[in-house]
Amino acid sequence: MQLEQYTADAICHSMCIGPLVDPSWGSGTLAIRLLLKPSFHPEACITIAKGEDAASLSVTVLAEMLWRQAYPCRLPAHHDNCELTTAQFARLAHYHHEAVTDPNARRTICLDGMGVNCAWTTGNGCDQFQSHVVDDSLRVFVSQMIDQAWHTLTNAGVRNGLAECARYIGAEYPADPVPPKPTLFRLGVFGTPDDVDEYFRVLKISQKKA
Repeated sequence: MQLEQYTADAICHSMCIGPLVDPSWGSGTLAIRLLLKPSFHPEACITIAKGEDAASLSVTVLAEMLWRQAYPCRLPAHHDNCELTTAQFARLAHYHHEAVTDPNARRTICLDGMGVNCAWTTGNGCDQFQSHVVDDSLRVFVSQMIDQAWHTLTNAGVRNGLAECARYIGAEYPADPVPPKPTLFRLGVFGTPDDVDEYFRVLKISQKKA
């Protein structure tokens, strides 16, 4: 993949979550989306959102790095989501505000380490920035987002992906055991096209009855 193709939207589309700025965020939604781009591990995206009645957290972690793939492509990914309390959302939003308004922040881009893209909506519009995790305020915000997601979610693939990202900012989390992948068998069906269609029709019916 070429550098000009490696955009936040391209990464989010490869995760099948749409663009960085979610078009479903309405005027009544407060949302923050943090895209993590570690140099040597798969990309991850953490989203927190708060509507009138509830707050939520969702995470997507690619199963392999997008940077090494041809453009464009969709990749397998780990997903998990949960509810947040309003206090948890407010705490994370506070750290985000500190990072965004830090007068000493430097929006830098480096070759190694971990870059981030961040988008947020306040109901009156949407803003975003791109940077490398070098400033203290941004490092705290990223670490708090990862920590909340790692401790709240249960999917092993998501938690392990977040743990890999956390190492780029000096945090360590234990690895979760990942169950072995199921053995796949390829099935060949011989016959005329009508015979093949009939076979799969009967197979679908039998699966629904099982």
